[in-house]
Amino acid sequence: MRKAVSCLLLLLFCLLPSVSSASAYSVTEAQLTELESIFNELRTVNETLLLESNQSARDLIEAREQLKRLRDELTKLKEQLQGLKAESSQAQSALAKANEELRMASESYKKSASEAKQKIKSLEWQRNVLVVIAGFLAVRR
Repeated sequence: MRKAVSCLLLLLFCLLPSVSSASAYSVTEAQLTELESIFNELRTVNETLLLESNQSARDLIEAREQLKRLRDELTKLKEQLQGLKAESSQAQSALAKANEELRMASESYKKSASEAKQKIKSLEWQRNVLVVIAGFLAVRR
């Protein structure tokens, strides 16, 4: 800010007529006081802007750090999601395989049960035939 004020003053002096004619111009005390007042106000504004700029810079740094942390966390969550998707897919495959094996076991059981019933009926029929033959032979003696 000092540089800006210095530049303004230098510009004012450059715009003023040359030194030889400076004696023709004079600055009143009121004008000098007003210039000092403006200069002080500019200095105050400059200091306030500088403080605000520094605070904004700190806020920006903090926001960038938080953004980086959030991006890192998002990356980790995406990786976890991919892992969970893979696990879910494997679980679904295992479940489908188990269901197929269960279906096959159920069919095999039904077939075995049906064959066992047929075998029992066949044995019962053979027994009944043997009972009839034994009865016939017993009556015949």
